[in-house]
Amino acid sequence: MKALRSEPLLHFLLLGAVLFGLHGALGGSPCVGGGEPVVVDAQLVGWLEASELRRLGRAPTEDELDAAIAGQVRDAVLLAEARRRGLDAGDTVVDRRLLQKMEFLLEGSAQPTDADLLEWLAEHPDRYAAPAHLAITQRYFSADRRADARADAIAARASQDPGDPFPLGLALAGPADRLQRDLGLRADLTTLPEGAWSAPLESAYGWHLVRVERATPARERTLAEVRDAVERDWLVAARAEARTRAGRFSVSSRMLPPTTPSSSSPP
Repeated sequence: MKALRSEPLLHFLLLGAVLFGLHGALGGSPCVGGGEPVVVDAQLVGWLEASELRRLGRAPTEDELDAAIAGQVRDAVLLAEARRRGLDAGDTVVDRRLLQKMEFLLEGSAQPTDADLLEWLAEHPDRYAAPAHLAITQRYFSADRRADARADAIAARASQDPGDPFPLGLALAGPADRLQRDLGLRADLTTLPEGAWSAPLESAYGWHLVRVERATPARERTLAEVRDAVERDWLVAARAEARTRAGRFSVSSRMLPPTTPSSSSPP
């Protein structure tokens, strides 16, 4: 039945049929007061066809698509009549949906300026700082292989004992905090001096002698370096604030006295 989608006249005939049926269902009371016509255009038909495809798991037949169009027209008429009668006033479900939509709009409208981002970065410098980087050499003394690994590590500071093999190797480089985790060390590697073997450092695996070959200290990054991360975090915070404001408005709006329809309001 392609006619339903290709002939605009039938859209109005269908609308008239819906109105006639609604008129009877409501006991003969008037249904419309000169509202906007329901327009069934190609965009709406395409959207309905895609919706039916998702719902059915296949392309809808012509009859199924025509039924979806008829349902859409009927729903539009019913909603218009409900609004005309004021049925949406004081409805907490409607209010909640409107609040959700406003929240979505508030979230979507938040767009930070460079000044906003610079202020956020200044308030959270540690979050975006470049960590200290180290290049180290280690000698490892396994607690499983040696009777007294700590004593062997102490003696090795003055000897050429290379220690035991370590799964990650003996020359490592990277962020200091990552190296500390990888080695299982309790000590802060950024406190070690460059160019000298440390005292024995205990880990979950045994004991280590560590020599810092090169150190690059931590530093604060510029906005240009971390703009994407700063903007993402700023938006998350702004949206959370918008939700909080919407929540406060929701609570205060529910405290208002209910709306009483005026005597001139339709039934």
